[in-house]
Amino acid sequence: MSRITLGTNISSLFVQRQLANASSAASSSYERLSSGMRINRASDDPAGLSVADQLSVQARIAKQGIRNINDAISAVSIAEGALKELSTITQRQIELAQQAANGAYSISQRKALQNEMTALANEFNRIIGSTEYNGKNLFGLTSDSISVQAGVGAENSIAIQLASELNRTVADGTFASSSNFVLSAASVNPIVADFTGDGIADIVTFEDAGAMSQSGIRIGRGDGTFSALQIFNSGEYSLGGGMAGDFDNDGDLDLAAAEGFMTKVYLNDGNGNFSEALSVPTGADPSKAAVGDFNGDGNLDILTTDLTAATGSIFFGNGDGTFRAKGTAIFPSSQSPDQRHIGDVNGDGKDDLVYSDKLYISNGDGTFAVSNLPVGAGSAVLGDVNGDGNLDIAAVGTGAIYLGNGDGTFKAGIDIGIVATNIALIDLNEDGRADIVGAHDATYIGEVYLSQDDGTFALTSTFTSIALPFNFFAVDANGDGASDLFSVAPYQDVTVFYSNSTGSPFAPLLNILTQSKAKTALTELNSQLTRVTAEIGAMGAFRSRLEVAVSNLAASHLEFEAAASRIRDADIAGEAADVIRQQLLQRAAASVLAQANQLPLLALELLRD
Repeated sequence: MSRITLGTNISSLFVQRQLANASSAASSSYERLSSGMRINRASDDPAGLSVADQLSVQARIAKQGIRNINDAISAVSIAEGALKELSTITQRQIELAQQAANGAYSISQRKALQNEMTALANEFNRIIGSTEYNGKNLFGLTSDSISVQAGVGAENSIAIQLASELNRTVADGTFASSSNFVLSAASVNPIVADFTGDGIADIVTFEDAGAMSQSGIRIGRGDGTFSALQIFNSGEYSLGGGMAGDFDNDGDLDLAAAEGFMTKVYLNDGNGNFSEALSVPTGADPSKAAVGDFNGDGNLDILTTDLTAATGSIFFGNGDGTFRAKGTAIFPSSQSPDQRHIGDVNGDGKDDLVYSDKLYISNGDGTFAVSNLPVGAGSAVLGDVNGDGNLDIAAVGTGAIYLGNGDGTFKAGIDIGIVATNIALIDLNEDGRADIVGAHDATYIGEVYLSQDDGTFALTSTFTSIALPFNFFAVDANGDGASDLFSVAPYQDVTVFYSNSTGSPFAPLLNILTQSKAKTALTELNSQLTRVTAEIGAMGAFRSRLEVAVSNLAASHLEFEAAASRIRDADIAGEAADVIRQQLLQRAAASVLAQANQLPLLALELLRD
């Protein structure tokens, strides 16, 4: 039952409250319509705002992830462009090596091919070292995997490993460990090389036991160990050791060994099985044989010395494992020939000799022109230390390097600070430049100096042999792909120093100045092309993965935005209808309020009556 009062107009107050509610609701609808947002402040929907904010953050993360991946796609695109050029360079190098492997070319033509080969190798390595994205080297030794962040957490990180296929395993000039192999006490001048074509070092020994001498091979197992001695020759001759070389041009290393008054040639079947091909008379007191192409016909010849007569003689090879008769004694020598002393010094395609401080330039007919070397007293060894294709000299005992001019002359000596009893120039890190390995007489301490790009050397590591080595070899012993260092003592001791390895995308400097070297270069270049094309494939796979990731993130970004919109955005149609409803309520409330405000007049009418 309604009451009519003068003090309080309850009906008016009630209507005012309804009018205020309708006005507030209409105001909220106007705010949503004008902003387009259902939630304009936390009080509108606290829980909904929290969920919507989280979804918005996820959407922004996905959007940034898309940008991150697009940056990575740009880096991969740059890498792909560089790899295509590397492939073009390698294919041209293969053409050059194929040309140089043809016997129809002269040394002057081979020099032109060599110049282009070296220039292309330098450009290959320049591209490797200079291909960058945002200051990050993509292929060089300082490069690392690119971590692309596509979302929150480590699980949303995409790792792109550049140069993973391009890298080849090489030694870094340091050593992890060593093993000593004690051969027979009668072993003379062992040879370490890959005689089975599996890339693993084998050891050939010549054992002089007086009445019973024998030659044999220990096959490397690829784990740093070797098989038992497999004897391929035994007799009653004193052995002076031997030298390896491909005498029948079948791609397998054969042997030439000084035995008694003969030098015997053993041909290899490619599996480390040797068969005696022929014997050639050498003299009363032969030392170990050395090999080289002294007449420039592409076939290896044999150099022997008769230490009693102090003369050297050459047997010219026919390229099929046979040799022509021994030539006339050609020069006096009291030293044993060694492969480290043989090479084409003047660039005429014929191997020359270095004995002590004398240079013997081959005339191609078994005779030599003799000149003095600039090394002073002591002996010298040959090797290309700066990768320019010219043989250089390392002087034993003085620690000086004499860079060759390619015409039989040499530049002034460069003191590198190594004074060793014995020195070898061998490519230990497989970059195409000879490094220096030396050992000292009193301490048996050896040193490794790696050659640098500018012709200088850096002392990289030291090692200690159990005896003073007379020779060094660089061949992989444990199957990790990196060349290990073999230190060979004069008699029964062979120590292998296992190299620490690293991955290098850089190409080695290859020599194609002879047919045999060109054939060897072809093998390396085919491997290089395989690595380049594999890296191109890897880059393509990475790019495909990144593009899929972009597509997935774009879809995620869309769904996150849609989910947040469903919570935060206003329903315009609904809000517009609600505005009309609230307007009607406002007008109704206003009209009723006007009537409610008249109720106190009824009380006055009652009092008047």
